[in-house]
Amino acid sequence: MTYFTPLLAEITLFVVFLATLFVGVCLFMMFIILIQKPKGGGLSGAFGGAGGGESSFVGAKVGDVLTIITVACFIAFLGLAMALTKTINPAENRAKATAAATASTSTAAGTADENDEAADETETLVIDDVEAAAEQTAENVALEIEEAAESIDTDAAEAAEPPAGE
Repeated sequence: MTYFTPLLAEITLFVVFLATLFVGVCLFMMFIILIQKPKGGGLSGAFGGAGGGESSFVGAKVGDVLTIITVACFIAFLGLAMALTKTINPAENRAKATAAATASTSTAAGTADENDEAADETETLVIDDVEAAAEQTAENVALEIEEAAESIDTDAAEAAEPPAGE
């Protein structure tokens, strides 16, 4: 959800009010359109108009009144749609998202430089430790070789001496 956060509008009370009013106008306009009597009758007959009952609602000019209400609802619909678009303003939110992405990229670049420095330092420490271990191992091997050589010399000298009892 955090990916879409910059693209979503900041929902204020005014946006909620406009959206609620917009939905109300949409529903009212659908109702008005459905009760109008087309050439063959409409839902107005379902509400007691019985097909030709134009005089039952507001007299002989029901079609004209419903047409005027429909046009007024359509104008309100367009006005509210433009107001919501202006209030939400996705272009501005995209600009904010781009600015945030640029800032995070520059921060990531700074972090990458710091990570490179830390990696170089760690590499230097590891190399020093390996060199120290190699020197210690070389000294240990040299001492073992000297001890083995002395042991061999001692064993050879003992083997070369004639036995004392003969």
